[in-house]
Amino acid sequence: MTRGTTDRHRRGSTGWELREIERPERAGDLVGDVSLVVTDLDGTLWGSSTVVHDRTIIALEALRERAVPVLAATGRTWRSARRLLERNDLELPLVALDGAVCLEVDGSVFHRVTFSPPDALGVLRALSESELAPIVHVDSPSADSAAEPGAALLAAQEAFYGERLLRFPLDLLVQREPVQQFIAYGPRERLENAARGAAPHGHCTINSNALFGGTALTVDPFGATKWQGVERFCEIHGIDQQRVLAVGNGENDVDLLEHAHVACVVRDGAEEALAVATHVIDSPDAGGWAAVLDLLQSAGSEGRPRR
Repeated sequence: MTRGTTDRHRRGSTGWELREIERPERAGDLVGDVSLVVTDLDGTLWGSSTVVHDRTIIALEALRERAVPVLAATGRTWRSARRLLERNDLELPLVALDGAVCLEVDGSVFHRVTFSPPDALGVLRALSESELAPIVHVDSPSADSAAEPGAALLAAQEAFYGERLLRFPLDLLVQREPVQQFIAYGPRERLENAARGAAPHGHCTINSNALFGGTALTVDPFGATKWQGVERFCEIHGIDQQRVLAVGNGENDVDLLEHAHVACVVRDGAEEALAVATHVIDSPDAGGWAAVLDLLQSAGSEGRPRR
């Protein structure tokens, strides 16, 4: 597949989006020879309870027995994602922070991307000009994330990050620490305005069903997408990236779903994700993820033609 710019902005009335991806035509093809299953976590593998349905656990075990690897791809930090996977007795390699950092099951990093200091400053200025108070995810042993000392955050954010949230002037921090992602919550109009200013410095995605509710803008460094994490994983493990089945539900999954040979999207997922689906599955609370196993066992399922 030939790609142009990799900005993940949806082209629409705001006019700030830049992306060019050639989409293959859909055609009949067998799904039974899938080489890798890549799954989003929140709203896909698990629902709001963060507990994986029994049917999904059974499907994951069946994939393991068939030697079909499963890779998790999430917007969460790697610590948060691994903690929730462990609570469900699952061990999966991980693409975290939408591709900014990727880890094997043993914790070794196989892909990492950070902002250059000038780009990090450019993103921070764009967010500040739109009066947004971001959380900055950093690649630091002492903290996962940081916020301005006086910034008012959602109570759920304070509880989520806990002691690993550093309060520090961000204009100084982004020049001292490697930055992996910015995330800010607010009214869509202000988020779109900030995205226009941040677009020259990183990938911008607006998610309407973000982790803490409401609408959020995430800005990732160029070179950090879920699909690029998948590409690196495939390269390391000798996996055919043209035989990937991806499962997702959100705006930040669109790039992954577009590139995958088979794209499964949760029925109540984002409109943008459903628009690129080859298959629609039920919600995670109903064990909908288990349909992935049915697809691999089905001889007549449709995917995209080989590229």
